[in-house]
Amino acid sequence: MITTRAELREVTREPLDANAALIRRSYQTVADDMGITIENAPRYTAFITAGKLGEERDAGSVFYGLFLDGTQAGFVAVQRDEDGKWHMRRLAVLPEYRNRGLGRQLIERAIAHVKEQGATKLHIGIVAEQKGLKEWYEGMGFRTYRTFTVPHLPFGVALLAMRLDGSEEDA
Repeated sequence: MITTRAELREVTREPLDANAALIRRSYQTVADDMGITIENAPRYTAFITAGKLGEERDAGSVFYGLFLDGTQAGFVAVQRDEDGKWHMRRLAVLPEYRNRGLGRQLIERAIAHVKEQGATKLHIGIVAEQKGLKEWYEGMGFRTYRTFTVPHLPFGVALLAMRLDGSEEDA
């Protein structure tokens, strides 16, 4: 794996059209591989709009962009839910920039953000059938705590979490 250092910066207040397009393009590879369509999973991330990102921003999400030579190659969002749990969402790296360590850099920024807020755990949700992605997250310290199906979705959901305080307690 080639590791590339990139500029990471908050993009929360920037126009959201380019970020939504980046997320859609990044997630479209999974949608294509798994037969996920706007008809069978309209809320799947591959179909996100700038309006939906705006709603997430208004609900308190913080967005980070990853840039190489001024071109945005990645995105991640972090948000605290109403129960006080911190979630990482929308982790996206454009296909042509994958396998360079950029996703890890975005995750490290998300972790740093939630630690700065005093959090001790970070949650994520992924398509359960993406075994390689699950193993990648587990390699960084995330642990699966729930897997389930939703009758109207063409895929299962896996929920993972990472302890940020170094404790061995289950995520």
